[in-house]
Parts: sequence; C-alpha cells; structure tokens
Amino acid sequence: MNCLAIRAAADKARQGVRIAKSDYIPDVGAFAQYTYQNGAPFLPHNNGSIGLRMSWNVFDWGKRSATLGEAEARQTQAEENIERLKRRVALQVEKSYRNLELAKEMTNTARAALEQARESRRLDGDRYIVGVSLASGDWRAKAGEASAQANLLRADLNYLLAKGELDVATGAAPK
Repeated sequence: MNCLAIRAAADKARQGVRIAKSDYIPDVGAFAQYTYQNGAPFLPHNNGSIGLRMSWNVFDWGKRSATLGEAEARQTQAEENIERLKRRVALQVEKSYRNLELAKEMTNTARAALEQARESRRLDGDRYIVGVSLASGDWRAKAGEASAQANLLRADLNYLLAKGELDVATGAAPK
C-alpha cells in the first residue's frame, strides 16, 4: 500500500468511529402540518398542527457498543499502519543516506587513486623516454591509469544511483 492509500484508510476509520458514536445521539425532528377538509361540515375546514418527534433506542442489546468497538479497532489498526509506514520510510531514508555518503567517499578515494595513477604514468613515461625503464613498465602505468579512470566512473555511477535512491526515498523529484 502506498502512503496515500494508508492515510485514506485511516481517515475512513476515523469517520467510522464518528458514525458509530453518532448512533448514541437521539433522533429529533420537528414537523408542521396543515390540513384542509371539506367532507365533514361539523369539523373545522382548516386544521394545523406542529410538534417535535424524538426517537431514541435506549436498549439495543450491545449492538451499538459492539459497532463502536469494531470501528475503534479499525481506527487503531489504521493508525498503527501509518506508524509502521513512517518507520519504514525513515529506515529507507537512513539507508539511502548512508549509501550516498559511502558512494561519496568512494568517489573521493577513486579520484585520489586516479591522480596517483596519472602521476605514476607520468613518472614511468619519463623513465621510458630517458631509457631507464622498459616499454612494458610504461604500458603497465597506462593500464593502471585506465583502470583508475574506470574505477572513478564506477564510483560516480554508484554515487548517482545512491542519490537517485535517496531522492525516491524522500519523495524529492530527481533533477
């Protein structure tokens, strides 16, 4: 169930309690009546009456209290569902935030590793040019730099995925 459906169920349960409580209120009504008769000459032609009508079920063998208890139970269950949903959303937001922070740290680490691999490639390239090292060392340094670049891209992707997960958990629209 989504959040709106759970809140709607809770509102419906609250209304059910109000309706169940309203059964204890007596029904009161006012009436007015006007009658014109022309058939009996010894009775007045125009008659009017006004009054109040009240009905109240004093003894219903526990039906109203059972209905009220059932409605209150539904309301309690709906409120517990809301609390459970709030806890689940809070946990999801915390988890997404921790993942985002971890991805941010991994991105910073991958950037530092890329800078180190670039410096290592530069030094190995200079050694190769001078003739101090072999071409295989130069190629190994270039491969290390490419691997560091791939790790940085992977870390950036994980960061974006974690940010999207956090946006979904908080309900923020992704930009």
